[in-house]
Amino acid sequence: MQAEPEPAREEEQGDQAPHEQGPAPATSQSIVYLAPGLRDALDAARKRDRRTNADLVFDAIDRAQHQLPELIRRQQRLDRPPNSLFSARPSRTRQRATTPSERTVPFSFRATADELAVIDRLVEETNASSRSSLVAAAVAATFGRGTRRKR
Repeated sequence: MQAEPEPAREEEQGDQAPHEQGPAPATSQSIVYLAPGLRDALDAARKRDRRTNADLVFDAIDRAQHQLPELIRRQQRLDRPPNSLFSARPSRTRQRATTPSERTVPFSFRATADELAVIDRLVEETNASSRSSLVAAAVAATFGRGTRRKR
């Protein structure tokens, strides 16, 4: 009489089924501050495309990644009055909102530690003042007015 084969051990089963993955990495909520119009554009895209906030943020960063240094430079420029004797200069500090359209609103998304590390690396590389300024620049370039073709 032959012995029945023993069931495969857990590690062997894992080797045989590469399409099965372990538990999803832990995420934490991250909040960035955007212009109300950008948040509205993201809300509309999320509903239309049935995507998560994180998908939209990561897609915006991916699409704008090569433009980010210039977008951040433009974002940090302090404009001077047209008749000023002095040229505009960069600033890493956020200016106080003077009109309702300049105010920012919170926008949250969930990200893993690795995803936040990528965003933080981009903040450093582009000299952005914060995650919010980096995400805002990418979102404006991707989802802002005038970024889609008119029909």
